[in-house]
Amino acid sequence: MTNLITVSNGVKESEYGKILFSDVLVTKKRNLFMGRKWRTHDIRMVLWFLFIHLLALLAPYVYLGRILGCNVHLHVVWIMRSKCVVSP
Repeated sequence: MTNLITVSNGVKESEYGKILFSDVLVTKKRNLFMGRKWRTHDIRMVLWFLFIHLLALLAPYVYLGRILGCNVHLHVVWIMRSKCVVSP
């Protein structure tokens, strides 16, 4: 079966881009950061993302080996607890 492409608005067939694992063809690439309307939710998400990554950058300076051992221990206990609990 052959896919038919209808060329519109003077766009050449070679200018179409293909979406991975799809038969959809696109002509315009979206800019996700510039030239869009930023909603309050978007700004909150970006600030949260930056905050979490800032904490990750600071982690090596405040994280102690004792705390790592405690976290590993609690992780193992949590996994064992979740394996033992039988859900209905």
